[in-house]
Amino acid sequence: MNVDELHKLYAAGERDFREVNLIGANLERAYLVGVNFSGAYLAAATLSRAILTGANLSSAFLHRADLSFAKVNEARLTDADLTKANLKGAYLVKSLLVGAKLSGAILAGVNLRLSNLQGVNLCGA
Repeated sequence: MNVDELHKLYAAGERDFREVNLIGANLERAYLVGVNFSGAYLAAATLSRAILTGANLSSAFLHRADLSFAKVNEARLTDADLTKANLKGAYLVKSLLVGAKLSGAILAGVNLRLSNLQGVNLCGA
């Protein structure tokens, strides 16, 4: 699947994109509220300033992804791999990050207020 197909399907009402392969995709400023990216491959994807409120990113592979200044509020990131991801200035308010891997991630200015960080790996973040 490519970015254009994703946007067309989303605009048509589709929200379930489980295990989709969007490695290196440019989704900067994308509006994807309520999207299901569980198990998706989003390594090195650009999601900066994207709106992902209510998204399901459980077990998603976001290694080295750019989520700077993204709105990922009330989202599920359980067991997501955000190793070396850029989360600078991102909003993850009321999000579920249980078991997420954030080792080596850039967390400057990230807002994790009221989020569940149980078992999160922050080594080197």
